[in-house]
Amino acid sequence: MKKYLKAIGVVLGLIILWQLAVGISSIGYAFIYGIYESAQTGKVVSEVFMQEHIKNNMYTIVLIGDVLFLIVLIPAIKKKLIQRDCFKKISFSTIINLFILGIGMDGIVALTGIILSTIFPSYLEVSKTISNATGSYLQLFSIVICAPIFEEIFFRGFIFGYLKKNFNIIGAILVQALVFGIVHGNIVQGIYASILGIALAIVYLHYESLFACIIVHIVTNFFGSVVNGFLVSKINNEVIIITIFVIIATVCIYIPGTKIYKEHKSKVNEKISIE
Repeated sequence: MKKYLKAIGVVLGLIILWQLAVGISSIGYAFIYGIYESAQTGKVVSEVFMQEHIKNNMYTIVLIGDVLFLIVLIPAIKKKLIQRDCFKKISFSTIINLFILGIGMDGIVALTGIILSTIFPSYLEVSKTISNATGSYLQLFSIVICAPIFEEIFFRGFIFGYLKKNFNIIGAILVQALVFGIVHGNIVQGIYASILGIALAIVYLHYESLFACIIVHIVTNFFGSVVNGFLVSKINNEVIIITIFVIIATVCIYIPGTKIYKEHKSKVNEKISIE
């Protein structure tokens, strides 16, 4: 029981510290922007206006919070991740394989979003917020580049790293994926983020490198926030859109998935022959 309570404490503690960093960045951003806007207009910024502005710039605020938290984590990153060689170099052919897998995972994410948005219409508002955010280069940079780097270090590096050391591997994969889904804050994102979290944990286990997870995550976020919106805007037919995503998901997961399976099988056989 103590082991499980400690795990809950570690995971919750990390999440709370991260959210605290985001909260501090939100307060700081609102304070600085409020002073700036008041100086420009000569009026006190209303609470409603500030709330709307923060909502529209949430990914920039999260970026600031992520950077602040990463700075705090630098000693732990050096000790827990860098010294343990969690950022192993990967070959160019592996990068291509991971790029394809990222496109496939975007297909899964998109299909999940389309199907579940019919059950949970409130997700459409979340989807709209993400789409609006891509109009800002800074927020797009946050979504596509910064968020994947931070989240892989945090969730796969620290949380999954801790769980797989202390619990069976299946349980560790599922718990870190569930936590990854929950922090996204709504049920639709939570479900597809959990699916993505499982895939990213498997990638991390296979390649033993956070670089591999980061590549898959970046590609998934890029296609999800930029390419998918373009496709939907050009093809005004849900059946065709779903068909395209089914094909993308099937092909782009099968190709790298087959390679990963063969590599894993080869590693297992090699280990058996050595023993």
